[in-house]
This record gives sequence, structure tokens and C-alpha cells, in this order.
Amino acid sequence: MPGSSTSTRPRASCAARPPGALQGRRIDEFVGGRELEKLVAAREAAVAGDESKVLIHMRRPTSDPLPVEVRFAPLSLEQFLCTGRDVSAWVDPERAREAAAQRYRHALEESIDGILMLDDEDRLVYANRAGRDLLGLREAPVAPLPLDGLVTVEEPERLHTGLRDARRDGEASWEMRCELPKRGAVLFSIDAIALQDGGCQAFVQPREVA
Repeated sequence: MPGSSTSTRPRASCAARPPGALQGRRIDEFVGGRELEKLVAAREAAVAGDESKVLIHMRRPTSDPLPVEVRFAPLSLEQFLCTGRDVSAWVDPERAREAAAQRYRHALEESIDGILMLDDEDRLVYANRAGRDLLGLREAPVAPLPLDGLVTVEEPERLHTGLRDARRDGEASWEMRCELPKRGAVLFSIDAIALQDGGCQAFVQPREVA
């Protein structure tokens, strides 16, 4: 910060830079104008010996400004500690919910477990990357697909019974053997949970190849 010998340590995620890239950088590279004035005022309060905090919007090179709560705590007559916390969930809850949904969708898609979403008629409406690989699908389904057309199940009724149990009880787990297009007969462990729309989300893990 101009005129200060103390170091500020904003969170690396706030500025979209790795921690090492922040060392020695001036704080006015990340905030300016009115936001910098608020930061300086809070700093002066800390220099006077008072702990202070302020809400600013930190500039980021690749996305919208991030709301950050900055706290200053005096350490000595000439030094103070500055910390920042992402408070976007408080300031813009709608954006925070959308960001959380995007993180969830990404985690779902990249999971090493096969994850299948089924509608209330036991038709496939979504499969993540691992699930598509198990089923031999090159792309996610654009319309509901009957499972009977994708896999050959030794005990078809066991599949539908397990899904009914999940809808009734909220969750269900079972094992069953299926014939896959590219892998042959495989024993699977399936954990299914009920969804609010009447469908199910199934986590599928191969146990062994027959």
C-alpha cells in the first residue's frame, strides 16, 4: 500500500494468482478509487491502534470484482496485519448459489465413480464421464434412454426393485451383474438416492469382471 512498510496478504484466490505471485505487490494493483480510499482509512485506524475491518471489491484479471472483507490488526506502532476473506455468499447470494452449482456440476462430471441420473420411469437422463464410459456412450443423452437398451441385466427386476426402494426409503444399496457393450459381464455395487422430482441418482462402481 502506498506509504506503508507493512505487508498485506490478500488471499491468493481473490486475485486469481498463486501465492508466490502476490509477494511484493502493491495493494493498489488490486483495488483502486473509492475502494482504495476505504482501505486506506481502515489502515489508518489500525495504525492508530484500533482493529478495523472494511468491505471492498477487489479487482481480478479474469472475472468480476470479488467482495472481500479486509481486517487490519495492529502488531506494533509501525506494523499491522491485514487479512482478507471472500464474502460473496453474503453480498451476492444468487451469484454464490450459481457458483456453488457450477462447482457441483463440475465435481459430478469429473467424479471417478459412474454417476447416473434416472427419471421416475427408470430412464437415463444424465451420465457423467465415468458413467458414459461404463455404458459405452460417447455423449450425454439428449433425451431419456431406457436402461434396457444400454445394458443387459441378469436380474432386471433387481434393478427396478433397488430403485423403488431408494424412492421409498430415500436411499438403497445393492449389487448386481450386468453385461456391458465393451466390458462384458461385470458385477456392480450400486448406491442410489431419491431425488425430489421422483427420479434417482445412482453411484455405480465395478466390483469385478466376471
